[in-house]
Amino acid sequence: MLRRLMIALAIAFAGSNANAATVIQTGTVTSFFAYIVGPDSFTGPTSVTVELFGGNSEAEIYDNYYTYYDYYADFGDGWQNVGGNDYDYDTIVDYFSGPGKHQAIVNTSNVYNVTYYSPTYYEERLVVHTARVGIYNYEYGRPLEYRVTFHGIVPEPSTWALMIMGFGATGAMLRRRHANA
Repeated sequence: MLRRLMIALAIAFAGSNANAATVIQTGTVTSFFAYIVGPDSFTGPTSVTVELFGGNSEAEIYDNYYTYYDYYADFGDGWQNVGGNDYDYDTIVDYFSGPGKHQAIVNTSNVYNVTYYSPTYYEERLVVHTARVGIYNYEYGRPLEYRVTFHGIVPEPSTWALMIMGFGATGAMLRRRHANA
């Protein structure tokens, strides 16, 4: 019975993609600057690897915050949007120049919250915290090839589920073996 269950679970989770948390962007920069934005779906530490192939170049790895505020008020006729603001700013995590490969870790997250200031006024706030890369090409018009890899370090839920089931199956086998001894 336990063996059939383990085979069924292994087949069910064999189709899950363990590398779904990896995003690779490649391209060529012919202008002075290129801005590569990482995925906003990663939560937790994200490994960013930048590879520059030739040319007089520099790269910066950014820790980016994008915050959007939406304000609502109720003047007696229901909630209405009364405005909003957005802010976008980068902090340099790492910098390097020249061709080669470089890696840095950026902590990413998505936070959504609602703050009520009074019964008739509240704000919604979305903070998207992503990794970004800026590439400078100092040889104008000459192509500079790059490869940027964003890899989520925190395992996916399917990986956690498979690992927990494996621990459970190991414990069950040890308990069964101990009971027979």
